[in-house]
Parts: sequence; C-alpha cells; structure tokens
Amino acid sequence: MLSTLNTTPNFDHYMHSPGLSVVKDHNSVFQAMSPCWSELLGWKSPQEALGKNDYEIPCSASEHAPQFVNLDMKVLKSGKKMLLLDILPYVNGWRLILLERTAFHGSQFLYGHANDVTNTKLFRAYLFLQQQDAKLTGKTQKPISYILNDYYSPLNLTEKQENCLFLLVRGKTVKEIAKILNISPRTVEGHLEAIKIKMNCKYKSEIIEHAIDCGFLYYIPKDFQEAKYNKIITEL
Repeated sequence: MLSTLNTTPNFDHYMHSPGLSVVKDHNSVFQAMSPCWSELLGWKSPQEALGKNDYEIPCSASEHAPQFVNLDMKVLKSGKKMLLLDILPYVNGWRLILLERTAFHGSQFLYGHANDVTNTKLFRAYLFLQQQDAKLTGKTQKPISYILNDYYSPLNLTEKQENCLFLLVRGKTVKEIAKILNISPRTVEGHLEAIKIKMNCKYKSEIIEHAIDCGFLYYIPKDFQEAKYNKIITEL
C-alpha cells in the first residue's frame, strides 16, 4: 500500500493507466505518468518523462511551469485535495483539462488525475473567460489554471461576497451585479462594503487591484460552477 511511509511506493501501475494520471515527488519531478498524459505533453512514452520536470515539457504547456510548481507546493503543504480547470496549449492545441491534485505518502508525492473536457460546453465558456481575464492583466491569451474548491480561495470571504467580487473584478457595475445575481443593488453594496473592510480598502478600484494581485482572478466561486454559469459567462 502507498500509505506505508518506510518504503518507496511502486508507481508501475500508473505507467499503464488508460486515463490521464501523473505522479510527482516533492520537488515536482515526474515519477510516473500514464501513456495518455505523456502523449498529451509531447513525449513518445511515459519513460521519456521520468526524472524531468514541468520546465522540460516538450510543448507550449511548459510556459505554465512556474504556476504548476506553485500549485504543487500548495497541495503538498496543505495536504488538501485541489480541483482545477487548466486551459493550456498542449501538443495537439488548446485543451480544457479538469484536474484533481492530491498529496500522498506523507506529502512526499503528488498524484494528479485528469479528464479532458475540451469537447464539452464548458470549454467555450471557460475559454471566453480566459480571454477576458487576459485583458484584465494586460496580457495576451496565456495558459491559466482556475481553482475550483473553496479551501484554496485566496480571500476570506463569504460565498455571496465572492460572487459579487467575481463580477466586480470583471468590470460589472453594482446594478449589473444585482441583475446577474438576482439580488438588490443595496444588497450588492452591502457585500462590497463588507469586502472593503475585510480587505482594508477604501475604494472599489483598490478592491479590484488587490483581488487580482492576490490571485482571486483565477479562483472560481462555487455558484459560478453550476449549470447557470454558461449563461452568466456570456454576460461578462
């Protein structure tokens, strides 16, 4: 069993997994990889990836290496599962990958299991969101990992406050936020005032700047992951 800390885990079965799976050590070095994952990244076989890291990925996804490593460290440090939506340029073009990262074996290793959801309705919505968010940071379209579970939210906000901030950061006015969330403008103002206090900000512009700087731009609140999200995203 992988839970025995005195022994080195055997990763052979991951090398023959039919799905998208990968194992890294605490230095983010690849220890095992399924054939589907190695093919997605541009290696001819999983064996070619062993001992390498994200900076050595033979496709444009390597541009995202610093963020890969940063997310790996967050999971290893917390020991908590992380759910992500990666929009990255792989060997066969831009793909939307739903990825779950989990620490195991005393947080010495990281296991990733993913599904390619490019051919779903999610792809168009999140691709549009990625393009809009790139404009906010003054950059062209770039690889992005959106965090989906609330444990990793960079701000200590309530769900309703997160929803308002998600839209405020993306240029929505108080009236527009109220209409989208189906609440009153006064309620929106109340949430924004509470956010100002929590973030020690005086103006909405400061809230937006702080939210982007701390990484909130790449965190998707729970309510925006539901079926209604595809409709809301077209209004951003």
